[in-house]
Amino acid sequence: MPSRPPSGLSPAALVLTAVLLVGALWGVLVFEVERSYRETSAAASTNVANLALAAEKHVSSIIRDVDHSLLLLRDEWLDDHADFLKKATILGSAYQSDILVQIGIIGPDGRFAASNLAGVTDSAEVNGREYFAFHRDHIQDTLRVSPPLRGRVTGLWSLRFTRRITNRDGSFGGVIVISIDPEHLSRFYQEADLGNHGFIALVGLDGIIRARGGMASDLRIGKQVGPGRPYLEPNAPLVGGYRAQSVTGSGTYLAAYRRLAEYPLVVVVALGESEVFAAHNERRTSLFVGGGGLTLLIMLGTALLMRATRANRRYQIALADDARRLAGQRQRLAIVNRSLRLLNDIAALGGSNAREKLKSALNLGAEHFGLELGVLSRVTGDDFTVEHCFAPPGHAVAPGAVFDLENTFCAATLNTRNVLALGDVAASPLADHPSRKAFGLGAYIGVPLSVQGQPYGTICFASPSAYAGEFDDQDFEFMRLLSRWAGQVLNEERVNQELHRLATTDSLTGVLTRRHFLELAGREFQRARRYGHHLSLLMIDVDHFKRINDTYGHQIGDEVLIALASVAQSALRDSDVFGRLGGEEFAVLLTDTDGKGARDLAERLREAVSKVQVPIRGTMLDFVGLTVSVGVTEVTDSDSLDVLLHRADLALYDSKKSGRNRVTWVAAPR
Repeated sequence: MPSRPPSGLSPAALVLTAVLLVGALWGVLVFEVERSYRETSAAASTNVANLALAAEKHVSSIIRDVDHSLLLLRDEWLDDHADFLKKATILGSAYQSDILVQIGIIGPDGRFAASNLAGVTDSAEVNGREYFAFHRDHIQDTLRVSPPLRGRVTGLWSLRFTRRITNRDGSFGGVIVISIDPEHLSRFYQEADLGNHGFIALVGLDGIIRARGGMASDLRIGKQVGPGRPYLEPNAPLVGGYRAQSVTGSGTYLAAYRRLAEYPLVVVVALGESEVFAAHNERRTSLFVGGGGLTLLIMLGTALLMRATRANRRYQIALADDARRLAGQRQRLAIVNRSLRLLNDIAALGGSNAREKLKSALNLGAEHFGLELGVLSRVTGDDFTVEHCFAPPGHAVAPGAVFDLENTFCAATLNTRNVLALGDVAASPLADHPSRKAFGLGAYIGVPLSVQGQPYGTICFASPSAYAGEFDDQDFEFMRLLSRWAGQVLNEERVNQELHRLATTDSLTGVLTRRHFLELAGREFQRARRYGHHLSLLMIDVDHFKRINDTYGHQIGDEVLIALASVAQSALRDSDVFGRLGGEEFAVLLTDTDGKGARDLAERLREAVSKVQVPIRGTMLDFVGLTVSVGVTEVTDSDSLDVLLHRADLALYDSKKSGRNRVTWVAAPR
């Protein structure tokens, strides 16, 4: 006698189940929409903050260069009026022809005393300009950056960079001014992808826009920004973010700002929220439409099940058989869902580095498929390099191993541009492939890997035995998801490495920046004090560097600095800390080195530098000779890092004062 078929669910139970399913479905949808919104908002905030940081560095670099030029030319004017125009012309040639508007001297009477522009006469008066009145009435030596002005002499819009000229007797000697085209500052901003409503602006603390970029139509150079901008508040922090309404009422902005530490200027970056959340809004609509469709399907299924409860006995038996088959499918789906959840957990590990995340993912994939080998590879030309690997101890495939690409299954994977799955290699079209014999592969599944849309390599899993089951669509989707996630991890690692390099390395010479040098020097100083180790400091300065720049131009000056850095790096140890403090001045912190060792190294370095010849126009027949002055000192128990730096600087000054091209030792006072 056949067994009794399972009884059907009651209508009330079916309705309750449908309600629970619909509730769970919409709960998941709402959670996903909220998560997408938070991630989109966080990514946009990071984006505008990074753009503001890059713009701040760009503007600061330009202003420092202009201010350096002002100081150089002011000294030339005070030393020799007659030679000023020649030096101004030489310095002006370092700027692009469409950047520089004017270099000039305004006398104490408000008339131009000198200008690099033809046709400027004594009739040109600027004593009504705000910057002239400021420098005339204030004796402090500060840089002023004016709002955009139309020149009374040139007729062109320009930003005025000015400093006071104080005569040798302390009296007011006028104003030195360099005018540049504000469009020069805007060019950098035009390169940023800000969408149709975003903008980048350089704003003075007076609220007037100096430069801008982007498609926003309510921002113009010379215009006053709207009220309520937080960066104009008296006690506003140097870095911040905010949301604001457009002046024209066209929408809201997500903005970040950075105030320049040395100048009364603020860099502001904003993105239109309508564009920032466009993709999120589309996804939300798609999810809700899909959720509505699934809700209708659930309700329809409930109705069908209610009818099924009233079906005959044979139908109940068939339904029970179907339930057993579905149970097997649910078990398989549960395994896939577990792997996807674990992969999501790996992606959310904020404290783990990329290497740990990728290795964990390969371990997960191997466990998911029941295969013993997981590999993430980098393909370069004909080389297949194992970058990350999960394998038994002693396996031939290990991180760093390099193989011929054509002798691996990954070559076929790259050619398919999709998932390649071979449950039984021996029975597949690749049975005679060299990789089968070389690595003893019985099963294989792999997928191409790309980073930012560019081919990178592959991710694959393999085993010497044939696969126990069959690779299905869920396995293929798992591999695609793993590939996309790994590509994002590798791209994030690239971005983080590049940001760290930009923040710690001088762009011209490749040595440490002043800020990073002082940070590392502070650590080494504390370590030396803690363990009683020797620690010495060299201060290095290029002799007659101003003369080199004035005679041969800033390009040759840059090559001189690069040559010095190269010679110094070749003479130093990996443990020594070498940085550029600014201009032509460098410093070296010598770890575990006493005063005698530091002096010996300084002499060797000075002698090596004196043999360097920097060619002019690419020929050694015409070259710049290079010498340096060096100050040396050693740390004592009573020193602070600032005291050590000051003492080395005094030693450097003594070297300069004693004739240059020499090393001077200064010991701590007893």
